[in-house]
Amino acid sequence: YSTCAAATLAQGGKFLIDAVAGLEDAVAAAASVGARMVLKVNARELLLAAGDPLAAGAADSVDDPARTAHAARALAAKLSSDALAAILWTDGPHPGGALVGDAVYALAGPSLSEFGPVLSPIGAGD
Repeated sequence: YSTCAAATLAQGGKFLIDAVAGLEDAVAAAASVGARMVLKVNARELLLAAGDPLAAGAADSVDDPARTAHAARALAAKLSSDALAAILWTDGPHPGGALVGDAVYALAGPSLSEFGPVLSPIGAGD
């Protein structure tokens, strides 16, 4: 991802990464060209990247806004770069969130219950 980030951002493009592998290198690549990027992950990946993984066999979603916000702050501190503009996360059928600067925002879509049971979209591109 670091090569893609550097090439895209050096040309004035925008870069959103949806992965946890190679984050440090991708953020460093953005910083090397004076650009900023956005990280988008699911809540389970966020906890893993921040060093607070869910227990083996746990549900795919986290459903714990305080824990995910803490993980986002911990990951931002770990990556420690002005190149990281925001961390966004989804959490299956539960509200996702965003860390932008020091502010954490809850992100929820409209209720879909009128269409029937809500299933977790994790693994389906959220």
